[in-house]
Amino acid sequence: MGIIHVSSTRNGPQAIGYLEGKGHNGNERRNEIVTGIDCSSNLKIARKQFNVVWRRFHAKQKNRIEMYRYTQAFSLEELDPNNPADVRKAHDLGVQLAHKIMGRTHHLCIVATQKDGDGGNLHNHIFICSQDYLSGKAIRGKQKNVADLQRWNDEVLHENQMCQPESIRKEFGSVRAGEKHTIAEIKMKKRQIYVWKDDLRGQIDNVQQKSLSWPDYLSRLSDQGVECRAFRKKAFNSRGELINENLKLKYISYTFTDKRGKVHKIRDKSLGTDYGSKNVEQWFQSNRKGVILNETSKQFKQQTEQSIKRSFSKLTVGSIAAESQRSEEYEPTGRTVTKRRAVRKGYCTAKSELEQDEVIF
Repeated sequence: MGIIHVSSTRNGPQAIGYLEGKGHNGNERRNEIVTGIDCSSNLKIARKQFNVVWRRFHAKQKNRIEMYRYTQAFSLEELDPNNPADVRKAHDLGVQLAHKIMGRTHHLCIVATQKDGDGGNLHNHIFICSQDYLSGKAIRGKQKNVADLQRWNDEVLHENQMCQPESIRKEFGSVRAGEKHTIAEIKMKKRQIYVWKDDLRGQIDNVQQKSLSWPDYLSRLSDQGVECRAFRKKAFNSRGELINENLKLKYISYTFTDKRGKVHKIRDKSLGTDYGSKNVEQWFQSNRKGVILNETSKQFKQQTEQSIKRSFSKLTVGSIAAESQRSEEYEPTGRTVTKRRAVRKGYCTAKSELEQDEVIF
């Protein structure tokens, strides 16, 4: 399983300089293999080519993001850093992932494979210029969405017939799909160390299952000690006046004090998709449907009980005796009728014990 991480920087030359530095942890070489996509594999030449694109589209002047950095790491069970064939395979996987990320767009890209980390694992650094060198459009959308990146990475591994080790599956398989966890948080949870984000998620989960509307949601969170604020996109002008209150929510902000007394402020996207405005509103709808179903079932139960009581109240001792006398007093006619017809005609009751299905009257 290749672990994916993505970050951005407004200082592209400094990011490339990271690849040109000396090796860590006593390693002589910083990079094992370097490949340039639409640029040179020589880092000094590649830096100049990146600078040409940044100057052309005024990235420095407008303080734009110049580069996106992707990290693809492999465990020791998957690839051996001391095996040259595995080093080449890791690099090829990084190049394939870079092509999937860029798709049909035109971006300068550097893929560098290293093994000088603390754990000695093989990992790829994929540096992609944010601006398309033909159109100037920046990377956006799926190209920097962690969920899509992980899906593309899984596709690359599957195409190369690489399976996920059992230890990695156990370590990362417990993470819920709608939650966002860092590698450090997963390892802390494994060692049973307190993670304040998990504490916050637990309180929000309890509130989501009971809330019916936004005011109800905010008040319940406030009772739990969590301050929640919902922000709409361009709902207010520069003077602070409300423009349109029907606009969809842009994001939610949570303020939470953990067990250690430290205050944390975090957005919904950092907790996961389960805690965004769309998912919260879906909870409201399902909760309201559940309330309606419960009320309907209660009303049906009450109506059934009332109808049974009314039917029993009509049955008096006299009516029961008269019915039994009527069933016993009949004149034989010599006709052969079935038990069901005898009951329907009133010759006998359904509860009368008849030895035969056909009775002669």
